[in-house]
This record gives sequence, structure tokens and C-alpha cells, in this order.
Amino acid sequence: NFEDYETEAKFRKITKNYGLQRVVYLGHLDREKLFKTVSYFSVLAYPSYRDSFSFTVLESLAMGLRVVAYDIFALRYIYRESRNVKFVPVGDYKQLALDTIESLKRPFEKDDATTRILNLYSSWEKVALEEYHHLSASLRCENSAVLDA
Repeated sequence: NFEDYETEAKFRKITKNYGLQRVVYLGHLDREKLFKTVSYFSVLAYPSYRDSFSFTVLESLAMGLRVVAYDIFALRYIYRESRNVKFVPVGDYKQLALDTIESLKRPFEKDDATTRILNLYSSWEKVALEEYHHLSASLRCENSAVLDA
């Protein structure tokens, strides 16, 4: 969702003023409509300022879309090795737009990193288990640091 009504209004005004009929904000779609609609696209522009785990990015990659996103920690951590995810500085909507346009010129790459990511996070159970492992490792490191001090 948009951060607020002003952001949404600005998005709609810019896309209208520049005649960007192919730029669409989809909002929430049920699965059937999502897959049918997304099958017509080749790139996802993902201007999220904060995220923990983005199913939107994961599902887009699974459907063969390239992704252009703000360089936030969670996305960088999970998708950094994928050749199909391009990161731009947070808030740089002009670079996001330019890289989205550039991504339209390149096909989706079936690289090993993207395949690994899709396999690793192919179910909610796998996502939860991976989060658990990372949190456990982090807590062990913090506890070690406290004990060493």
C-alpha cells in the first residue's frame, strides 16, 4: 500500500502526466487474478522503504519478472546475489524509474542464485525456518559477546 493518500495521488498524477499507461499500481489481488495479470508484465518496480520479507518480490521472481527495488536491508540480504534484482538508493524514485525502463530491455535470467532463493523460500514453512535459524544465530552471537565481556 501507499504510505499515505498524498503519495498515491502523486503517483497517479505523474503516471497520467507522462502518459505511462503501462505503469500500473495493482494493490492487493487474489492469487488467480494476480497470476493472470502479472503474466503480462516483465518488470516489478518495488519502492518499499521498509520490509522484513517480501513475498511480492519472491512471487515476481518465481513468475519470471525482473525486480527493481530500493536498497533496503531485508531485500539486499535475501536477493543480493540474484541477477534479476536491481537495487537503487532508497528514495531515489528517478533512478528506480530509469532502472525499471532499462530492465524492460533485458530478459529474465535463469541464474543459480535466483533458483537457490526460490528453492530456499518456496513455502511459508521454509521462510519461517530460515528466519528462526538467523535469529538463533544472532542471539548466540550476542550472548557470546556478553559472556566474553
